[in-house]
Amino acid sequence: MLTLYQRIYAEVGHEIMNAILFEMGQDNKKMSEIETNATNKNILIMRKLLGFAKNRGEKIKNVSDATLTLPFDLIRVENLLRKNVIDTKRLELLVDEILLPVFLA
Repeated sequence: MLTLYQRIYAEVGHEIMNAILFEMGQDNKKMSEIETNATNKNILIMRKLLGFAKNRGEKIKNVSDATLTLPFDLIRVENLLRKNVIDTKRLELLVDEILLPVFLA
């Protein structure tokens, strides 16, 4: 999932993504609506992915909705802080060392 998110971000480009975020920030009401919608979709995606993992026999913790948004928040912060495209090695580190310990029981 992070690889797909990162691929889309890289295709759009850092400058354009920042410009979009700036423009969205100019209308607080619209920004709030977009954020709520995106957060709800992110939670649904994570529930589905964790459901697949449970069906494979993985032991998954029960976590809050706030925790379910962590992968999306993490990749957004990575993209805001790093000017270069995040490579596969960095994505693997984020998953293996940060995300898996949060979700695996």
